[in-house]
Amino acid sequence: MRSGALDAKEQPGEFWGRKALHILAFAVLGAFWWVEANYSRPVALVGMVAVVLALLGYEFARMELGLRVPFRQVLRVKEQRTLAASVHLFLGMTVALAVFDPRVANAAILMTIFGDSVSAMMSYNHEGFRVPERPEKNWEAALAEFTVDLFIGLLFLPVFWLAPLMAAAATMVEMSTRYLDDNLTIPVVAGLVGQAGMMFL
Repeated sequence: MRSGALDAKEQPGEFWGRKALHILAFAVLGAFWWVEANYSRPVALVGMVAVVLALLGYEFARMELGLRVPFRQVLRVKEQRTLAASVHLFLGMTVALAVFDPRVANAAILMTIFGDSVSAMMSYNHEGFRVPERPEKNWEAALAEFTVDLFIGLLFLPVFWLAPLMAAAATMVEMSTRYLDDNLTIPVVAGLVGQAGMMFL
């Protein structure tokens, strides 16, 4: 059975505006690496916490004060009365960087940034065989995400067999999450799988 991949109400400008968040996340991760290399990891983590606090301030102005803040147009309907995906993404990044081995954390975050983006673009641009109970998702998008995540894992992880485990975890979370924000769940769950695997090294 085939289905259109995305809610017809979402316009291209809104979709690509939200995907720009992942480009910003990659830039922030690059800044984290730079601060870590030139100062220290604790200093870099404080910077990540500062980013999360800044986003919470933005959300306070948007939701509690009702201000017409920039970029509100790209929010999904379900984000109008709750935290935006940006908060979940940077919170997930901060947790991963603070808790997991740096190689695992970097892989989990990049899987979230690039794997999720590829999956979303495939679902947006390509009609495919839909995932049961998730008509906005299709199996082709899942395969594309797994492939990207696997490549990332092979680049960053110390042993090759961790890559398919983390890639599978990230893809399953992406395909199964309906109400929770996968920008938070992917780096935490994939990172936890990778960290558990590191215990066997």
